[in-house]
Amino acid sequence: MLVSDKSDELEVDSVIAPSIGAGNTRRESVLGWLAVALITLISSFFALFAGGETANEGLMGLGHVVQMAVVVIPGVVAVTFRRSGGMFAVIGVFSIVFFGFLQPISYILGIPLITAGVLFYFGHPQPKKLAYLVLVGVPLLVGLATAIGALLAGPRPI
Repeated sequence: MLVSDKSDELEVDSVIAPSIGAGNTRRESVLGWLAVALITLISSFFALFAGGETANEGLMGLGHVVQMAVVVIPGVVAVTFRRSGGMFAVIGVFSIVFFGFLQPISYILGIPLITAGVLFYFGHPQPKKLAYLVLVGVPLLVGLATAIGALLAGPRPI
């Protein structure tokens, strides 16, 4: 029963509005998906280098895999637990301080991470399973495709 009549007052059943009070609004979902897209873009950038260097230089490319994991793992945690996106802001501020305030790389990494932290704090992507698939699957596919392409191209002359 969608609407029930009890003692001359109407009550809305949870079937009509399951998200009133504790649910996810459209704005939160859009902000969450923007954060997922930004984190996927950053981690795919690291995966691009990880796949190529791992295929060509062996274990030297594992540094980029670690960089990718530093971005993907907090992303999975931010999708799982609401309001935990602040760790991206911490990672972004750390990258600005670590690389130096005058280096462009610090802002190239720091500003998108801080932005993702704010987006994850105020947003939450729905459905979660699709967000997990995008966060983990897309960078893995990018890394694998790059590694396979580098292996098929063979060694390059010096």
